[in-house]
Amino acid sequence: MTTHRNRRPQLPHGWVSAQLADIVDSIDKVNPSLNPGAEFIYLDISSIDNTEHRIASPKRYLGADAPSRARQLVRAGDILFSTVRTYLENTAIVHKDYEGQVASTGFCVLRPLTPVSSRYVFYLTLSDGFVDRLTSLQRGTSYPAVRNSDVLDQLVPIAPANEQRRIVAKIEELFSQLDAGVAALQRAKAQLQRYRQAVLKAAMTGELTREWREAHTDQLEPASVLLERLVGTTTGAKRTQVKSVPLDSSKLAALPERWLWTNVGDIGHVSGGLTKNQTRTKYAESLPYLRVANVYADQLRLDDVSTIGVKQAELDRALLHKGDLLIVEGNGSLDQIGRVALWDGSIPICVHQNHIIKVRFEPVEIGEFTLHWLLSHGGREQITRVANSTSGLYTLSLSKVRALPVPLPPLAEQRQILAEVELALSHADRMEQAVKQGLARSALLRQSILNKAFEGALVPQDPTDEPAPALLERITAEKPGREADTKQTGKQHKKKEPDQPSPFS
Repeated sequence: MTTHRNRRPQLPHGWVSAQLADIVDSIDKVNPSLNPGAEFIYLDISSIDNTEHRIASPKRYLGADAPSRARQLVRAGDILFSTVRTYLENTAIVHKDYEGQVASTGFCVLRPLTPVSSRYVFYLTLSDGFVDRLTSLQRGTSYPAVRNSDVLDQLVPIAPANEQRRIVAKIEELFSQLDAGVAALQRAKAQLQRYRQAVLKAAMTGELTREWREAHTDQLEPASVLLERLVGTTTGAKRTQVKSVPLDSSKLAALPERWLWTNVGDIGHVSGGLTKNQTRTKYAESLPYLRVANVYADQLRLDDVSTIGVKQAELDRALLHKGDLLIVEGNGSLDQIGRVALWDGSIPICVHQNHIIKVRFEPVEIGEFTLHWLLSHGGREQITRVANSTSGLYTLSLSKVRALPVPLPPLAEQRQILAEVELALSHADRMEQAVKQGLARSALLRQSILNKAFEGALVPQDPTDEPAPALLERITAEKPGREADTKQTGKQHKKKEPDQPSPFS
């Protein structure tokens, strides 16, 4: 045992600093494949809800199908600490429902020895100080991880046993209050999302501008006239005339008078981008280009913009103009297919890859209106309806985007709709920012509580408590006997018959 009483002078009287290895028991190793017909629950990193720090998605296997990493026999009260990407905090306590089940070797399983409180150690492993120290020790880039020994070597503050119980009770009392506040903020966030969709629905059905439209009826040019002008116009992008797909509006919602249903291809020029290949590295000119990773729902993420070799002849087709509508062509998840955003022109000369479909409108207000349509539930339904799934990848194509139905109001009404939508959504944005700030404050307060807890400042000390050094000495004296019992138990596990209902416990 290694104690370090002089390494943590800030510890309160009666506390001690020790390595985790000094206060935890060893873990039995198992091989489920030795019992091929036996069913067991397997706990891996994907089983952990790292927001609530609980086991949320356990998997069931037969021994014959057991993953190679299913090797650790766990008990109720064990702490599963993920050694992979420790900053993600995939940490949980094993509930009694998973007593005797199997965990991945991707966890360092911590089993605090009596009288150390399991929940005390659990909350300690969630503190920023503990996580940050281990994150700094990670090895590897694509799969950064620490070793079990890195976790077990960590120095941790040990409070007297009675004080540990008081600390845990206080943490859980305060966390319960925080959880109630967070739940309220999450409800508010969900309500804001519903509000946004209600605004978009009202905008796309004409309800948002109904009174305005009634007051300006005589001044509104019918959308049919606007459509004739758009279809017959050759834009600055030298639109290639593509035969429109016949539109069956009988299955689409009824629109206000002077509105009509049309296709994206009839009101904008749809084009693809550049295909990335090795040949492009030899081109003399290299330009920034947008990838799928840069385009999200009504959002551009431009912190990481790559470059690509471009031929001069390709610029007319692939160059982005401010106001271009960008549509993500493919994604493994149906709810991510067809993510849309408007190009803001923040990079003066920029092109786009072929997995982003571009639509150029003239005038640009039509692109803004089309963006809001495709962000609405109605627009999303049209996108998902035409998306194909090939090997799990949902895709759009130029022809499918051209054929997407769009409601088209008179241009003057479009401008009024955009003004009212912007006003309503900016209000929602301000409220959502306040919600985000509240959630961030909650996370900081949670860490403040943990910091105070393990500095001895969360609950009062009791001078009559047994000091932690005495507790640690008892653990040290009893540990050899415990380890011997664990080895004997491991041998007994191996002697179980394959047809027993639980081969691991």
